[in-house]
Amino acid sequence: MTPRGCATGWLSSLAAGLLCLVGCVTADVRTTVRPDVDFGRYSSAEVMHIVLDETAADLSRSLVEELEAAIRKRLEEHGYGVEEPGMADLRVEVRLEVEQVTRSTWDSDPDASASVLREFDEAVVRLRVMDRRAEDEIFGAEARSRLREPDPIIGPSAASVWRRVVDEAAASIPTRRPAE
Repeated sequence: MTPRGCATGWLSSLAAGLLCLVGCVTADVRTTVRPDVDFGRYSSAEVMHIVLDETAADLSRSLVEELEAAIRKRLEEHGYGVEEPGMADLRVEVRLEVEQVTRSTWDSDPDASASVLREFDEAVVRLRVMDRRAEDEIFGAEARSRLREPDPIIGPSAASVWRRVVDEAAASIPTRRPAE
């Protein structure tokens, strides 16, 4: 292989790796679970329509419907039957919002490098699982991820960020383990 071929192969591998890293960043998910709840006693769940905060109101209806379907799929994977409203043991409520946060980032400049404060928009998903009969929250999750990357050329699309954040929040719902 010629030196030029080595450089080209190396650069394309580096570029592919960077694209994967940027697109594959996971969301920060924090959960709360009532310790006295036995998820094995619940067999079904209903997914309420996603509520969009005014900061997320520009999301398309088709994307919101796709996100609702993804939550239903995760519930089925976790052992819950997905029912029509009013028929299930659990009710899943989801709220989407965009939050502006300030983070310390490393700024690399030819003249100087330093830690600087920057403002970023984050996609925030607040998911609540309610015992439908008791009207009591038994599980909660908050997932967030940077919505707009500093470099829009290699950053993931806003829709892909929302898909990932909603999926990771739904994936955190406890799996149903029926009592034996």
